Amino acid sequence: MEKEEDRQEYVLNDVGVIYNGEFNNVTVRSWNYGQFEQGVLDACLLVLDTAKVPLVFRGNATEVVRQGSALMNAQDDDGVLVGNWSGEYSTGTSPTAWTGSTEILLKYASEGASPVAFAQCWVFAGVLNTFLRCLGLPARVITNFCSAHDNTGNLKTDIELDEDGKVDKGKTRDSIWNYHCWNEVYMKRTDLPEKYWGWQVVDSTPQETSDGLYRCGPTSVSALKEGELSYQFDSRFVFAELNSDVIYHQSDENGKSKIIYVDTAYVGRLIVTKKRNSNEYEDITSSYKYPEASLKEREAMQMAESRGVPTRDYFPFTEAGVDIELQADVIKMGEDFKLNINIKNQTTEKCNIHIALTGCVVFYTGVTSSVFKFENKDATVEPSQTETVQISIQAVEYMRNLVEQSNLLFVVYGNVEELNQSLSTMRVVTLRPPELTIQVTGTPQVGTELMVNVEFLNPYNFILKNVQLRLDGPGLIKTKLKKYRQIFPGGSIKYKESIIPQVHGKKTLIACLDCSALRQVTNQIEIDVLKAMDKLVTRETDKEKERVVENENNNP
Repeated sequence: MEKEEDRQEYVLNDVGVIYNGEFNNVTVRSWNYGQFEQGVLDACLLVLDTAKVPLVFRGNATEVVRQGSALMNAQDDDGVLVGNWSGEYSTGTSPTAWTGSTEILLKYASEGASPVAFAQCWVFAGVLNTFLRCLGLPARVITNFCSAHDNTGNLKTDIELDEDGKVDKGKTRDSIWNYHCWNEVYMKRTDLPEKYWGWQVVDSTPQETSDGLYRCGPTSVSALKEGELSYQFDSRFVFAELNSDVIYHQSDENGKSKIIYVDTAYVGRLIVTKKRNSNEYEDITSSYKYPEASLKEREAMQMAESRGVPTRDYFPFTEAGVDIELQADVIKMGEDFKLNINIKNQTTEKCNIHIALTGCVVFYTGVTSSVFKFENKDATVEPSQTETVQISIQAVEYMRNLVEQSNLLFVVYGNVEELNQSLSTMRVVTLRPPELTIQVTGTPQVGTELMVNVEFLNPYNFILKNVQLRLDGPGLIKTKLKKYRQIFPGGSIKYKESIIPQVHGKKTLIACLDCSALRQVTNQIEIDVLKAMDKLVTRETDKEKERVVENENNNP
């Protein structure tokens, strides 16, 4: 890695930002990588020692990265973290409650290399990022929005609808994650042509086995873009996460299923990482794939097919000439809202369209928890015009069914009467949680006490029980955990803590509130800490002035 600016960000920066939410409503959470915190390097070496990674492998970046991918999860080798997507975390810590890697790695080490419970994709990615940076490997966390989990690697994600256009939960087994986090590591791959060196995908979330262990990568980002899937490791699986087609099937009254619509653009909609020297995200989608329907994109797909990816046997697919799009504003959890269905008629004929909308509560992995709404609408759209159908969503409909991270999935099925053709689309709405406020008073200076105030108000009509509040920040404070038995409706908590900064420069203080009824309540504040020397110089100057005055008084 040639640029010093890159090395500062991807090796030395000990705090980062991990992006989640949905592709058109990206949300953030800061993460304490803490690779320089006391005990973290020892913990990272313990991970390698516990797994008996041969010393001969430890000088090979590709081997260290591949071993690290397997060792971050405890799926089959007693690694660092236990994955859990069940919603039941009473025997450990909820994945959404963590604020960084330091607490996890120190707990792993202090408990005799015992796996830490629990983690989901961003936690695996955050801890692997710490592991890699700690060992001097440039690394960053990536978020892929609309990420397909393609077990078969056939580039197909199937959505099943019944004869009325309602999502058939029993038959729909494939899932598209709202987002999925993995890592990139910057490295020379002597086992690849030089043009495929640089950023490599590595993923420690246990999804599929690779050479007998739950791990993924490293695989070249540049090779993925070109559809060159013949090189190691696990390129086909990652390619499918980015390029699967969403295929909508509908069953008739006899149960016979047929393809009614294919969406080639939904998966891999947006791929982001943290910008250097900024908390804003950088859109790196173009590093992974060419523009949809471009000549280069078709060539990359042809290359992938020549490397063993199944051909798209459902093409050519006749388009209806009518498009539908779902729109919603940013919605706070507990609010009523309107969902707009925009119907665009690109034909020269007036068309009548019947619409069926299914509203589901889903986990962020795309798995449906429950269906809370089904509504039919009819619309007439003039040639070359757009009509908007509005559907009201009441909080009472979805609140009682919500699961962690508060995601709603809306699937729209439309049938164009004149053409007897069907189309479909879907949209995830991530409900925004209430605010957690952080305030700091005092002069931010190494060795000088600061007061931190964290406040939260429960805006709901239900009690929040067994609430955890974490405060964290490398160079500022070791992870602090405060527990509250309950917060009543309309009730608030005010947590005060004194901190004494240990390191100068820009630091980030992270707060996170978590309980079973409310997840992803986070906030962060940047603090520019002055050197202790600055204050020391002032004191010395004052003392020198006092001595000068004293000398003048003694020697008039």
